[in-house]
Amino acid sequence: DKDHYSNKRLKLAGDLMEDLFRISLNRLTRDVKYQLERASMRHRELAIGTVVRADVLTERLIHPLATGNWVGGRTGVSQLMDRIDHMSVISHLRRVISPLSRSQPHFEARDLHPTQWGRICPSETPEGPNCGLVKNFAQLVEISKGTDEEEILHVIQGMDIQPIRSE
Repeated sequence: DKDHYSNKRLKLAGDLMEDLFRISLNRLTRDVKYQLERASMRHRELAIGTVVRADVLTERLIHPLATGNWVGGRTGVSQLMDRIDHMSVISHLRRVISPLSRSQPHFEARDLHPTQWGRICPSETPEGPNCGLVKNFAQLVEISKGTDEEEILHVIQGMDIQPIRSE
């Protein structure tokens, strides 16, 4: 079931910034390589200011934050904070935006799947073409990141916890 919430992955702010920084850093390394090759072909002396252009990395990081147009064709990722009152700020911070197109019907994706009850607010969604595509976390939802089981076992064993033996 593709709509089951265990099959969904949320990209949080840190994950999105990681993707953006990785792509920006790759762009910077390609630009440095190009500038080095260009200086070598012209037999010019290397200067750090001409080889590493500071604006390449900075612009690649600032532009998506300013416009909301993110890497991978995502739009609306960063938005101006709705600061009308405290509740609208909380609602804005708990918003979950689906990457599906607004022009397509996607009736099943717009509905609240039974596995989303208690995690997604059943009543708070905008009207119009975004109905069901923009959802909000429930009040007491917690997001957990996947962790390696071996790492958890190592930490638990270091706490001098007695194992439970089933007989």
